Amino acid sequence: MSFEELGINKRTSERLRNLGYEKPTEVQKKTIPLVLEGKQVLVLSKTGSGKTAAFLLPLVESKEKALVLAPTRELALQIKEEAKKIMPHKKVLTIYGGTSVQRDEEMLQKHYDILVATPGRCLDHVRRGNLPSFDVVVLDEADKMVEMGFIEDVRDILSNVEPKKIHLFSATATRELRDMFNSEFEEIFLGEDKPEIVEEEVKVERRRKLSTLMKHLDRNKKTIIFMGTKRGTMWLADKLKEKRIKCSCINGDMSQRKREKAVELFKKGIVSVLVATDVVARGIHIDDVDLVINYDQARDEKTHKHRVGRTGRMGKKGKAITFVEGLPVVRGPRY
Repeated sequence: MSFEELGINKRTSERLRNLGYEKPTEVQKKTIPLVLEGKQVLVLSKTGSGKTAAFLLPLVESKEKALVLAPTRELALQIKEEAKKIMPHKKVLTIYGGTSVQRDEEMLQKHYDILVATPGRCLDHVRRGNLPSFDVVVLDEADKMVEMGFIEDVRDILSNVEPKKIHLFSATATRELRDMFNSEFEEIFLGEDKPEIVEEEVKVERRRKLSTLMKHLDRNKKTIIFMGTKRGTMWLADKLKEKRIKCSCINGDMSQRKREKAVELFKKGIVSVLVATDVVARGIHIDDVDLVINYDQARDEKTHKHRVGRTGRMGKKGKAITFVEGLPVVRGPRY
């Protein structure tokens, strides 16, 4: 099936082919026709299955004004990036925390077709009276918004911008999401095949973790290494640079500019390793990550799943390695 058969016009279909979109993914096949028919959709599909294009493509020829809410700044920026590629004739704005509110206000006074925003900053502008009503609101990674405590912000936003249609894209259907749209939402469940990810656990003493890491790193493979602390990301990045491994790191203490630069270097392949805290466990769309290494174990199973989901995307095979620290070494007294 081609994009044209889904209802996407010939010009956009040709642009998609030039961008490397050979054919629609399963989630795009099932979602796009429904949205073009004017239906609201709740899309349950795994990360990396092509959900972003699934909600952007119906907006290409539409005159509807759209608001896309994303849980993280990184995801918001990547949605904007993909939107600009797919629909260069549309004006797409992005607003998120950590940037100038005054700059936002100046942008929002001008014409735009699509606004991509994080919930907190979006609600701030709603309360300032800077946002109009929207025809369509898309909640991307909706389950993550619930998990991060944004559900009340989202409720306030929706009650103020009064959208005619709402679309939810999520990896799981949480009770909060079901309750939130119980009286007005038609649930449509869409699935994807499980990604091909080989997981491996490596038992290792803490003092040997760095040397063990070096045995598993391949300079030619794009790798994300997850650490448990912000300080840990900086420490490990320095150690890898000492060993002449091209890497960058990202954590919540970094400025927005530095975080964006680190992700961009990794996406372009200028560095082969990205050392990160869980700030990138969800939302970052990098489709060609070969390997995920959990240097520090995730705090829970859900976080582990989100980390591992960075690889094995868009039908590609992936691998994830988790270091499991053994019992501490007990040393006797020296004589």
